[in-house]
Amino acid sequence: MQFKKFVKQQIFTRRFAIELFAVLFMSMFFYTAISKLTDYTMSREQMALMPLMTPIAHIVSWLLPLTEIILATLLFFPLTRKIGFYLSTSLMISFTLYIVYMMLFYPELPCSCGGFLSNLSWPAHLVFNGAFILMGILAIILLRNRVNTNGLKSNNYSLAH
Repeated sequence: MQFKKFVKQQIFTRRFAIELFAVLFMSMFFYTAISKLTDYTMSREQMALMPLMTPIAHIVSWLLPLTEIILATLLFFPLTRKIGFYLSTSLMISFTLYIVYMMLFYPELPCSCGGFLSNLSWPAHLVFNGAFILMGILAIILLRNRVNTNGLKSNNYSLAH
């Protein structure tokens, strides 16, 4: 009886963590997307200042917020949550690599993240992104290593699990 109670508590804890991580990612993506779109001109101009982005800033300034909204939507639905975490974590890793590039070669340029994130220093961005990357990886692990109510490990890799 104690074992079943323990297993149910573990399942609740996993579900809570996954839900919490999804809400944090969704909030961050919706916030930054809306910030970029509401101040579109400033966002586009800041992106145009960024190396590698200058020739495509007008495309990225629309594509990036749209991608963030799509990722937040994927994370909202349980059936698409796993792919949402994979894609979100990949995007955060890409952002982090770009930040490292910026820190090394253009530390004085502004950030075009949107909202309060634009006020973060480049090192603070690394910490922020690192936290989200860790949450994403942990969520993926939790979604992959599910335990059923009988205490048996289930490695069902469908999008729903």
